[in-house]
Amino acid sequence: MKNFKNLKTETKIIKLIDSLVEQLWPLNRSLTGIDTLKSINILKNNCPDIIIRKTRSGKKLFDWQVPPVWNVNDAYIEDRLGNKLVNWKNNNLHLYGYSIPVNKQVSKSELLKHLSYLPDQPSSIPYVTTYYERNWGFCIKYDDLKNFTDTRYRVVIDSELNPKGYMHYGEAYLKGSSRKEILLSTYICHPSMANNELSGPIMSIILFNKLKKLQSEGKLKYSVRLLIIPETIGSINYIHSHQSRILHNTIFGLVITCVGGSKSWSLLKSKFGDSSIDILAKKMFKDKGLQYEDYSFLSRGSDERQYSGPGFNLPCISIMRSKYATYPEYHTSKDDREFISSMAIYESFNFYYDLLLSFFYAKYPVSVYKCEPKLSEYKLKPTLSKSNNYLTSRDLLNVLTYCTGFLTMEEIANQVNIDLREVTKYVKKLEKLGLVRINNLPSASPKKY
Repeated sequence: MKNFKNLKTETKIIKLIDSLVEQLWPLNRSLTGIDTLKSINILKNNCPDIIIRKTRSGKKLFDWQVPPVWNVNDAYIEDRLGNKLVNWKNNNLHLYGYSIPVNKQVSKSELLKHLSYLPDQPSSIPYVTTYYERNWGFCIKYDDLKNFTDTRYRVVIDSELNPKGYMHYGEAYLKGSSRKEILLSTYICHPSMANNELSGPIMSIILFNKLKKLQSEGKLKYSVRLLIIPETIGSINYIHSHQSRILHNTIFGLVITCVGGSKSWSLLKSKFGDSSIDILAKKMFKDKGLQYEDYSFLSRGSDERQYSGPGFNLPCISIMRSKYATYPEYHTSKDDREFISSMAIYESFNFYYDLLLSFFYAKYPVSVYKCEPKLSEYKLKPTLSKSNNYLTSRDLLNVLTYCTGFLTMEEIANQVNIDLREVTKYVKKLEKLGLVRINNLPSASPKKY
């Protein structure tokens, strides 16, 4: 049973989640624009450490370019009697993201070329964008297609694409005992999607504020950096400006998205699937008794594509509730406020926080000898060499071999296929004999590839 203090904390956080969803839901977020900036400011109001940064439109980022700033005042389709068959003000998913300005009469055949719908989900409005191609379009429910009976229609898109604006993003930093840092990355560029959009930024600032309290108590082992960015172009922009930091200072990344759904837990593993944070996440699921879907990096779909991409290989994982692209409501109007729950976001926050704590408290055994020690000198092996003697010392030697200084106890257990409790016993015995020392921070790991 929860004690009063924990219940009070849970209630406070859930109220904050509800409030933030209410404030953020109506805003027409995209890669840029006034509503994206408003959204970051709302998060900043609840996480004052966030610094709002900007990158000018048109800036070249590797093969990419920061797009112009897109804002919308109004958008609709009228029939010949002036009835609005589609109205962006009723649901901002009705308009393709980054639609160019339009004000003209069009034939039905031309209009149909600019309409998107889902025949297999007739009551859902799809989410469609045209970020890097000058185009326009509307999204409708397939059920509403029957309403288009006229031969001509009036299309109005009162939008603006400003090539002299800025792409905004949020960044917050907590200095820990070590300059080595953990990256928390979430995105803020999708309108009217609750799990795929709002759950990530909301949970991220709650997590960051909790870690700040840990810092104030002198218990923050590593530094933490939070990024609230437009997906893809935002991470590319950050990487472009901070390549050295990512290569030399960042230990791993947590890409926080889709943490509010009601469906199964999911683990999207890192590029090679065997990093410290991968192993700790699997152990955390086991310790909490949670069933989860296990996805390889080949199922990636968010900013881990950039952080773990060519030239970087930063280990990045995501813990999700209803992983993107696995539920029918994904990228549709059905990923709404009813699809998520504040309790699911709160539970995800607890998982991420416990996961980081387990990493902070991890120990890194390192052998203080070169080559194998002579075990008989430490009474770890009989002096007579017999064929079965090797079997009695093999597990201990395997553990010792992997006491490299850059592997945690959990990673060693994973490498040698021995239960963690047994590994811990071996390490304690080796430490007592002076063959191993325990470090609180990892030493540099050799390049595996």
